[in-house]
Amino acid sequence: MRNLLQHFLLQRNITAIQTGQAAARERTPFLYQVHTGSAMLFCMLLPLAPAPASISWVILLVAFLIRLPWIFKHCVPLLLQPLAYVFFLFALWTGLSMIWSLDPETGFRHWEPMRVLITPLLLWPVLDRLPWLIIFFLVGVATQNILQLIDITGLASISPSDESHRAGGLLHPTLTGAFCVAALCWYASAFLNTTRWWMVVASVGGLLAALGLVISGSRGAWVAAGIALVLMLVISAWRFAAVRRRCIVSVFLVVILFAASWPLTGSMIQTGVDRASQELQLMQDQDRYDTSAGLRVLLWKWASRAFVSHPLTGMGIGSFEHFIKTQPEYREAAEIEPQTARYMLRDHAHSAYMQLLATTGIIGLVLFVVMLLLILYQAWRDLPNHVFAIGSFFATIGWCISAQFDTLIYIGGMMGLLMLLTAATMPMRSPMRLVIEASDEKILNSAK
Repeated sequence: MRNLLQHFLLQRNITAIQTGQAAARERTPFLYQVHTGSAMLFCMLLPLAPAPASISWVILLVAFLIRLPWIFKHCVPLLLQPLAYVFFLFALWTGLSMIWSLDPETGFRHWEPMRVLITPLLLWPVLDRLPWLIIFFLVGVATQNILQLIDITGLASISPSDESHRAGGLLHPTLTGAFCVAALCWYASAFLNTTRWWMVVASVGGLLAALGLVISGSRGAWVAAGIALVLMLVISAWRFAAVRRRCIVSVFLVVILFAASWPLTGSMIQTGVDRASQELQLMQDQDRYDTSAGLRVLLWKWASRAFVSHPLTGMGIGSFEHFIKTQPEYREAAEIEPQTARYMLRDHAHSAYMQLLATTGIIGLVLFVVMLLLILYQAWRDLPNHVFAIGSFFATIGWCISAQFDTLIYIGGMMGLLMLLTAATMPMRSPMRLVIEASDEKILNSAK
């Protein structure tokens, strides 16, 4: 009886919030359109370029603040969510660590992307347009993929990376690879949960994102995509009976497409795997750390030492480069091979988890892991009431895996992606106003 009462009160609160949000839209129709447009612009520019994405984020913030007098009371329930408290504590603790940092200036530069943590709040009043927001994000990723193809074919030099064997479009290939992982999960969700015409659109977009992922040469993103997509097909087939047949069909299609594309993409994948193997072998046999894989392992080793020296609070955000200069491997390289030493000197540990251990200690890492677990839990419980819903949980898994290979917490675009995934799965949001023909009711009724 108690559970029934709690469920009734929760549903009544959700209805009241959604009714209030609808009323706020009616009172500010023009401002609502401006707010929605700025949100779509932000989502499209997020995977394209840092500066335009930051400008669009500021526009989104301004639009939100202008509407705030009419929507404030409808944002309060969002601020009372446990996730909001964890966001605040994580940003606060990492900011406080600048007090004992060896380089507060670098620390502030690393802390600055934490502003993106308020993005779910900025998007909250326009989440009735959520499918449109995701579509604009996918348009941004597709544009990046096209630029990658132009770059890798030599038609124009676009990528800021100086590595000719990989292409990232307007971003570093590592970042483009991470965006492609999220896009693939959302495309796969649309493929599983749409009519035939939209299946074609999702297939074309998914193939473009898959190609972009491969030519990015980002091995961490390859691992993240492989794990996330396999889990998506297996778990979705178990959880939603309505998409089980398409999951099985998807497995066969992926195998066939992978075999058919191997002559084109196989050499790049094989080269990347062989290079990683050789680099790890050099590290083991000759203590060579002047390679991509070898450097990552060495940075993780140094981060572990930093954690041992300051286990509870860490060295302070921004201190990692100073700690490297005290390490015997770096000092030896600085005396014998200055060029190698310059390659080894980094201000981050090439891993979000190891970086937090080194700079914010066990407290910072626990807050970050709790934050990720709450986002994953929220995404798992999100109702599959729009065509992209199934993919959000697995896109978040992909982000969490990618964070082991790169320090994504210091990159505004990567934190922006995580916040977009957070906003896309927030409970109590307004019902979607865009309806793409799909088997939503069948999926909802078949969910375990």
